[in-house]
Amino acid sequence: MGTAARDEGRTVDARSALLRAHNYYRTAEFFQHEQPRDPEALRLMRLSRETFADAAELMDRPPEFVRIPYEDASLPAYLYRADDSGEPRPTIIHHGGLDSTVEEGYFFVAAALARGYHCLCFEGPGQGSVLREQGLVFRPDWENVVTPVVDHALSLPGVDPDSLTLMGTSLGGLLAVRAAAFEHRLAGCVAHDAVWQLGDVVGLPPFVLEWVEQGCDDFADPVMWGIAARQTFTRWLLRQTLWTFGADTPSQLLRRLTAFGLSEVIGQVRSPVLVLDAEEDLFFAGLEHAKKVYTGAQLAQDLACVHGRRGGRGALPPGCDAAVPRAALLLAAGNTRGKTAGGGLTGGRPIGGPAAELSPDSPARSSAVRAPGRISVGGPVHCGGFLRPLVSGPPDFHLP
Repeated sequence: MGTAARDEGRTVDARSALLRAHNYYRTAEFFQHEQPRDPEALRLMRLSRETFADAAELMDRPPEFVRIPYEDASLPAYLYRADDSGEPRPTIIHHGGLDSTVEEGYFFVAAALARGYHCLCFEGPGQGSVLREQGLVFRPDWENVVTPVVDHALSLPGVDPDSLTLMGTSLGGLLAVRAAAFEHRLAGCVAHDAVWQLGDVVGLPPFVLEWVEQGCDDFADPVMWGIAARQTFTRWLLRQTLWTFGADTPSQLLRRLTAFGLSEVIGQVRSPVLVLDAEEDLFFAGLEHAKKVYTGAQLAQDLACVHGRRGGRGALPPGCDAAVPRAALLLAAGNTRGKTAGGGLTGGRPIGGPAAELSPDSPARSSAVRAPGRISVGGPVHCGGFLRPLVSGPPDFHLP
């Protein structure tokens, strides 16, 4: 459908169809991770990237695919420019979380792009092709990932060096705040959503956690594999996290997760932070991670609350794939160090999609505007993964 529309000169139809095809291929690859190097999984990921690249060529201003030097490797990224004027503009740097790809970032930053922000979306270790092709897994010292990306962004013409905002989605919410504690060239940070301590989200019987702490892996691992064997999603999740964190056993994985937290570094964050809370997220609901990040930063002054309609159990809340992430991003990006670019907030309401403001009946609204230099707390906005497959019911235990 997309290629036919492109051949017929129907650019808008072609772009839309190719973006849908990109997501269908990505979703199909999603549950192929029991054998990540399976030829079919690799084929689907390749088609996902190719169809996105074809769609990107049909955008009003096609993005530039770049590779950012990183240690002995490189990080793939898409640079989206608001215009070609060369005038300094605020810039969003975006990365995802546990199962993200660089292409996915476009859907989170499109609204900012349409309102005058340059956007640089990248994949880091543990994500997308960096994991699949270079074999690099997640690392807790994420500042060592973000710093070369910031270096690259500052080398680009038209990037305002005083207006860089880092946004991390899902697990990326923890990683972004961690990076902001060390990377002080950032003018702002968005935790979408806030994650305080990754190990907190593991819902296992206490005796299993005690076995892991005591090093009784021979007892703990069979129990965890047994739980996973009973539930398809849990089995996928366990294998996914073993792969992305570079662990060989469930017990080793749990010990590795404890290094991913903010308690020891949160006080070093200097930039304004927008903290978003996932009230009905599949992994983080009820854990009050946003409150812990909010309190830990000790900067609470003004609130910027973004609320989304609640979806049913196991469903994505209506609008979370469009208006809410955009509104959350713009609440932060529109106020970094008091600078705005072609948008921001109008009458206290966040601007929504790439072409229109949110209506009063939209799934997302803002009840207050964050002042520069303050930390903000958002309402229920995240859905456990943007454009990811729906999962009915909670897993028996959680490994994000």
